[in-house]
Amino acid sequence: MASNLNPNDLEIMHVLWQHGPLKPADIEQHLSTPTKNAALRWQLRTLMEKGHVTRRKIGKAFFYQAATSQGRAFEKFARRLINVFGGGSAVAFVGRMIDLELMSPKDIEQLRNYASESGEDSGKTRKKGA
Repeated sequence: MASNLNPNDLEIMHVLWQHGPLKPADIEQHLSTPTKNAALRWQLRTLMEKGHVTRRKIGKAFFYQAATSQGRAFEKFARRLINVFGGGSAVAFVGRMIDLELMSPKDIEQLRNYASESGEDSGKTRKKGA
């Protein structure tokens, strides 16, 4: 994909991932902050230019649909966060989250279990994004 998604883009993409193809008026109803129709259409046009969204005309209305999968967007966003806040290290990134108390002890235990299970599966092919 040509460009990364900003927070406003991500919110629109989230709506499209959750609800499928929608008209701008329907997208507006799912956004956390009121957005004028013209501003939303501009954002949708930008997302189309970036290759993240497609549109299709049905009758008189345009329906917008995510072209980038949620998994692919997550992967790119996670890599960006790891590079910026973890110096390229996922371990350093998670460590910073723990240091900042963004992860509870329960979260850390779940992460330990996940890592342990992942190690047991090391001989098997693991689903990407799982």
